[in-house]
Amino acid sequence: MKMKKLLVLFATAALFTSMFTSCKVENSDNNNWIYYPNMLVTVKTAEDGRCYFQLDDKTTLLPENVKKSPYKGQPRALANCTELEGDATPYDKLVKVHWYDSILTKKAVMTSGIAEDEALYGNDPVEILDNWVTVVEDGYLTLQFAAMFSDLRIPHYINLVMGVDPENPYVLELRHDAKGDYQMCTRRTGLVAFDITDLPDTEGETVKLVVKYKGFSNSEKSYSFDYCTGGVKTQNRALSSDVDTSLDLK
Repeated sequence: MKMKKLLVLFATAALFTSMFTSCKVENSDNNNWIYYPNMLVTVKTAEDGRCYFQLDDKTTLLPENVKKSPYKGQPRALANCTELEGDATPYDKLVKVHWYDSILTKKAVMTSGIAEDEALYGNDPVEILDNWVTVVEDGYLTLQFAAMFSDLRIPHYINLVMGVDPENPYVLELRHDAKGDYQMCTRRTGLVAFDITDLPDTEGETVKLVVKYKGFSNSEKSYSFDYCTGGVKTQNRALSSDVDTSLDLK
């Protein structure tokens, strides 16, 4: 399988810097679908050291051919898997992993005040894309976003800020810092997952999680999610191959 070679080619279009770890398993089917992600998961390690995937708030997957996670922590990842027949106990489903790639996974940060946030995290335009990987689940807010770039040698930064509304803790801000990279800009997309487990417990209630951001028109925009601590409510989303995996993120 040529997944690694494809990622190397794609990386020439990178806007953000990161460690983007690629893990693959040999594929003998030689079908094009194998190159596209069909799952967004959290890569976790059980108490016995076995690697497993959290598919959404409720569904766990046991990878038949991945015994140990190569990652520290539990990052979000794009994956291509097929379901297998067999016993997955104590997990929900048994899968064969064709490949998986971690994405940038980081903690949301607490506000320091409007002026301080702008200085720390920037206030450059960014757009949240309505995509199957733009979802809140398993204690993470995962976003596909678009930003403008020019010089690939200049790293941009993306952060999610909590505590921006004193009356509503579930209002957040997505902030983009282009580090002055404004000339001859081209639109590119990226993928990031934010750990939002520090948000107040919704105590079984489903609330609106609102992400505010400054769009390309320099006007304030927002994107809303249904959110419930602990995943009592799971968002429905269709699988798609429309994901840009070209960016290295950090």
